[in-house]
Amino acid sequence: FLTYPTLVHSGGEADATAGYLAVERGEDTLAVKLCTRAIMSGELSAESLVETYNNRGRGYDGLGQYDKAIADYNKVTELDPTYIFAYNNRGNVFWILGQFDRAMADFNRAIQLNSHYESPYNGRGNVYLFQGEFSRALGEYNRAIQLNPHYASPYNGRGNVYLFQGEFSR
Repeated sequence: FLTYPTLVHSGGEADATAGYLAVERGEDTLAVKLCTRAIMSGELSAESLVETYNNRGRGYDGLGQYDKAIADYNKVTELDPTYIFAYNNRGNVFWILGQFDRAMADFNRAIQLNSHYESPYNGRGNVYLFQGEFSRALGEYNRAIQLNPHYASPYNGRGNVYLFQGEFSR
């Protein structure tokens, strides 16, 4: 049923769940459609509304519609100022846009809310990497790896630092 959510419409919560599954599969257009329908239904709990705006933002992000993604992440932080994933996701969009100060502010806020969440450390590493602050980038990537050794992105970032430093064997 959730694999084919457009065949049967059964309400906001079902659309929200199907939208989450679609964004996880990288089906961003479908995710945006389902999340929008869920939001417009008026049937979502406060918690589901926050998650659904965040998931729609992820869909817009995947489609390269960064202004819409930022707007959804802004809505999430308005509805729940403690929802760390929106800060991290918005930070990633700001990083993509080259707005490093804004990205860093969001990554810092996510870490302030939960210092054991690895992704914003990776985000800060990416900012430092692009600013040429390699030792700081390494520290951030290492912290992300320490928190979650199975998280691949900081290994890639760390490899890029070594590449830029000419440490090819590392």
